[in-house]
Amino acid sequence: MITNLKILEIILKTNNYKISMAQNGRKGLKMAQDLLPDLILLDISMGDLDGIEICKILKQL
Repeated sequence: MITNLKILEIILKTNNYKISMAQNGRKGLKMAQDLLPDLILLDISMGDLDGIEICKILKQL
């Protein structure tokens, strides 16, 4: 079964965007700090840290 995440990955890669994907909030936060991306797409419900919590943490940095 194809997921929304996989569809988004296919669309972005097809349009020549470089993407990095994390499977949970903590990994996503670490990647954001390490890679300093131009755009971050977050899910509101990601288990360990949700998108809202990650936004708050990133704003403090």
